[in-house]
Amino acid sequence: PDVPWGTSSAGMHAFAGGVSDGWVGACGFHYAKEHPNITVTATKAYFGVEHGLIALGTDVRRNRAIGKSVWTTVDQTAWRGPVTILKASTDQRNGTPVIENTIIQLREGQPHVIVDVESIVAIHHENTGYIIRACGPTTAIVQAENRTGNWHDLDARHPNRTESVLILQISIDHGE
Repeated sequence: PDVPWGTSSAGMHAFAGGVSDGWVGACGFHYAKEHPNITVTATKAYFGVEHGLIALGTDVRRNRAIGKSVWTTVDQTAWRGPVTILKASTDQRNGTPVIENTIIQLREGQPHVIVDVESIVAIHHENTGYIIRACGPTTAIVQAENRTGNWHDLDARHPNRTESVLILQISIDHGE
């Protein structure tokens, strides 16, 4: 990222809370980080349910104009096969909603796929499904790219070796 969030930045709000019975749970917090170049705020909530996680976010915004968008990364995981994007469209003949099943097989070096979030019904990869909803014009980027790094640079407990992995990333662009 352009902003080194791990250094020189602290949360600006103390509000955070959660509850769990050991099987299901809920938590929420007001995200607010300030860095000399940018302030980003959002209200976030997570609900752990029997077979999944529901993540909600609202009022995701940046307070200072620097000409860059605010993004939420929905997931970054090792690529394990095709991604299915279920899209909704309108039948041009009669105006009824139609579900399209689009299978995307991204490979290293292939450009990412930009999808209008308002048309997405769901995204599926391996055993994980993602349902993305937006309250306005928003785009999502689904991409697979080879990333190289050293975990030791982030945490000295890891071996000091460079690794390269094909990563699937799903991100939402909240705009400027």
